[in-house]
Amino acid sequence: MESTQPWFRVFVDGFAPNMSAAELEALRDGLLADDSRILQGTTTNPLPLLCVSEWPCEGACPFAYVEMAMQDAMGMQATVGECEQRFAQLCYGADALLGDRSGCRHLLNWIDSTPRAEMIRNLLAAVNGVLESRSSTDRVNAALAGIREEELATTQGE
Repeated sequence: MESTQPWFRVFVDGFAPNMSAAELEALRDGLLADDSRILQGTTTNPLPLLCVSEWPCEGACPFAYVEMAMQDAMGMQATVGECEQRFAQLCYGADALLGDRSGCRHLLNWIDSTPRAEMIRNLLAAVNGVLESRSSTDRVNAALAGIREEELATTQGE
């Protein structure tokens, strides 16, 4: 999926590079399932207030949801504070990569203002595109590594 939309650029160039493949896959799976815990219009539920930071997180925006999903996979339940912390890390990292102290706002505002079905469909396509791109890069790197090993074995055998 190619797009000139600001939200897309922020995701691909800002958020995705700061996310592991496992996190992207967890987000993909949540989007595919239209997990009701993926929220719009808020970072976490309950709200990310210090007084509830140790409470279990019941739902979150897509990028705080990643923390919930990752902990779910380990049989644990993420707290509001943990989800808020991962969200903040991703936003800070995106802003740094984009060279814009509030660059993440384009993606976050788009998530909050786009009808849910459209947001899920388009964000899912973007996540799949990043995962596919990484998979292609991994295959190329593995092929190059194989060629280098073969060359090394050939030169050592001479």
